[in-house]
Amino acid sequence: MPTGSEPAVGPRVALRNGRLVFNGRELTPFGGELQYFRVRDPQGDGGRTHELWRETLERMAKAGMNFLSTYVPWDWHAPDSTRHDWGGDRDLGAFLEMAHALKFVVCLKPGPYITAEWPEGFRTFGAVPAWFKERHPETLVRRPGGALWSFDPLGRRDQVQPRYDAPAFIDAVRQWFAALAPVIRPFLHARPCVAMIQLDNETNLWWSDLAHVDLPGDYAGRLRHCVNYLAVLRDIWRDLDIDEPDVLFTANDSPFAIPLRHNLLQDAGLKSAVALPTLDVYPRGIPLRDIPADQPWQGAFFTRLLERHAPERFAFGAEIQGMDLKLAFGATATARPEATGQLLTSMIGSGLKGGALYVMREGLNADGTLYGPAACFAIHGDATARWDVASRFARWMREDGARLAAAQGGTEVAVVTHGAHQADPSERGRLWSVEAPALFGWLRMAGFDPDAVDLARATGPEVAAFRVLVCIRPDLFPEAALTKLAAAADAGATVIEFSAGEDPVPLGDLLPAAEDGVFDLPSAPAWCDWPGCRGWVRILRERRTLPADEGSPFLRAADGTTLGVIAPAGAGRRVLFATRLASDYNLPAFYSLSDGELAARRAVARMLLSPLQPTVDALPVRVEAWKRGRFVFVLNHGPACTARLGGVGAVRDAMTGEDRDAAVLPMPEFGWAVLEERG
Repeated sequence: MPTGSEPAVGPRVALRNGRLVFNGRELTPFGGELQYFRVRDPQGDGGRTHELWRETLERMAKAGMNFLSTYVPWDWHAPDSTRHDWGGDRDLGAFLEMAHALKFVVCLKPGPYITAEWPEGFRTFGAVPAWFKERHPETLVRRPGGALWSFDPLGRRDQVQPRYDAPAFIDAVRQWFAALAPVIRPFLHARPCVAMIQLDNETNLWWSDLAHVDLPGDYAGRLRHCVNYLAVLRDIWRDLDIDEPDVLFTANDSPFAIPLRHNLLQDAGLKSAVALPTLDVYPRGIPLRDIPADQPWQGAFFTRLLERHAPERFAFGAEIQGMDLKLAFGATATARPEATGQLLTSMIGSGLKGGALYVMREGLNADGTLYGPAACFAIHGDATARWDVASRFARWMREDGARLAAAQGGTEVAVVTHGAHQADPSERGRLWSVEAPALFGWLRMAGFDPDAVDLARATGPEVAAFRVLVCIRPDLFPEAALTKLAAAADAGATVIEFSAGEDPVPLGDLLPAAEDGVFDLPSAPAWCDWPGCRGWVRILRERRTLPADEGSPFLRAADGTTLGVIAPAGAGRRVLFATRLASDYNLPAFYSLSDGELAARRAVARMLLSPLQPTVDALPVRVEAWKRGRFVFVLNHGPACTARLGGVGAVRDAMTGEDRDAAVLPMPEFGWAVLEERG
């Protein structure tokens, strides 16, 4: 692999030092998704469509963006079974030629399934041609009783889809990839720009709805079905002589549960055996309340988790929400431009090594309706307020990408989780996608910068290296994971465990793992009685009691019931909660918490983690701040304020170079800042 500035004879793609190596150069890939099939002239004029592509790509490149992604919809290029259309406004080759000329690194996402709300917006997805489904009804997914299963929540018949393991479907995919391969090949060696090929798209979200889709196996078995399917797609590309290291195969997942679905969630460990696991992050998706995020720590937690376990610690955001989500019946989940700044700050500060904002420009669905509202560029090309945010990050990552990749974060604290949280029927999705990130946010707001660890993948010594380990529902962990926690406590760690036992979810199977994002959680006051930390704090989901003789009580319900104890464990200690303290940190309700409540929960965290000291002591209480190397990341989760960052030296603005005062730092409402310590 060449290490200097000269390009390689042929493109090679690899990961090194937390960066992408493409054609002999190390870079930090950052840019956006520009969907050539949507950014098009409404009348089908190919020349005008090419102008729209060019003007958008030129503006992205001028701002410092170097990464470009796009789906390649099968049905867009295969109007019938006898031909493929690569001309005019469907000329993928012309699009890639422009990308090469502007020195973009490209990720192609040819499915065969793409989510993408294609072809007619929300409630449609797939890109599998209608002619194939009509010709091969035997391949279609069915319910356990034999009826066809529609992937549309309202049951639209045009949203039936083939099973990914149906032989006729795999044969058709092989023909689709064979038609696409000649378009791709010139951009591997002769005019290198294609660096990544994504295998399928968000396979985890759709292909194993545990309650409704007739597929064999339990949760773990269905995950393996997905991985086997991705391996088949990879092998098809290999048979077409498109293989690593000329390209990097990737797999993307969304780590959040979906209403009306019992879907599988992300498992980076399994996926990494087939392709590089990457993240799709959409923390704003509920059309309620004017807030930056429904899950404020979704991006940070899963970035940190992926960074710890991904090859070369290469945490990559395949899709980072950069638009409003237009849902059914005109409902829209509005993502403020400030939310994009907060999301990028949160993810980059947690170890993101690159990514693509989704989407860069508003476009047209196949039926002519608008897609991607409030993207960086409006449909006629005008820059929006989000573009100002995105371009600032692009310039900074271009200039400081190498130092960002080398910067280390994290403390001696970790939030630990396990895939068992995803598989449990009563808790499916909530513990993994909501509760573990909530614990992460609780610790961040207390001034610590926790790591995120999957106990299924971390070794015993890796777990024991932390001084504090925080988890929820360890009673669901397998014995091997519990052994790692016990060994860490024996070695001197503090293990904090929240809530063993959970009543059935309020709405049962109707909204599995998602109702917490719509409805506020039941809460009650509890009294914390510990030296230096005495006062009322609100607890959530009270489910059981703890005998007082299990340890020294420090938390009691209003009626005196013991809800929290601290007990010796080997050379360390265990902190046991009979309730949950931080569930609402990763929910819309977080923004409604009072300053007093935030301060009380911060005090509890600092008491439990003592003698560890906060990495950054940020005030007021709605300000979150943490360090990564010499960089200091700051988020304001409330009204405009003046932040005071204790434990931070002299700083400058990392993006502008201007000197700033960490003791008197103006922060706008829901604002963000990236600073760098000087000296």
